[in-house]
Amino acid sequence: MTCVNLAACQPGGLDPRCPDRPAQPGVTNLTLAPRRPEFSIFPVKSLCLCFVLLTGLSACSPYDPPIQGDHATDKYKDDLEKCRTTSREAVRIRNADTPWTWIISPFTGPPAVRAAIRSCMQGKGYVPAKESR
Repeated sequence: MTCVNLAACQPGGLDPRCPDRPAQPGVTNLTLAPRRPEFSIFPVKSLCLCFVLLTGLSACSPYDPPIQGDHATDKYKDDLEKCRTTSREAVRIRNADTPWTWIISPFTGPPAVRAAIRSCMQGKGYVPAKESR
């Protein structure tokens, strides 16, 4: 654009785009608002994916409840495996009851499974370990 083609000038002053040419009377300077950078959903998707993966992978390690006694015996290992299987299945079925419980199950499921395993082991006669504070 040349200074001749510009119509947006400040009244009584100089044309801001052509300082050597006086502004046209009665025409105001309408400047455009600065453009914001384009918003990209990619970083948000990446962050959500990382969070879900970390949450899901953290629940993959087998849980060994704080129980007094020898954890290396075959009886303890068999009881623990039975409790893991039944507790995991019971919590999975309970979380599938409604859409809301299914949606939040990645967050509420692992603690519920651990609590169910502890109560199952206590039901089999194992004594919980004392908490140290």
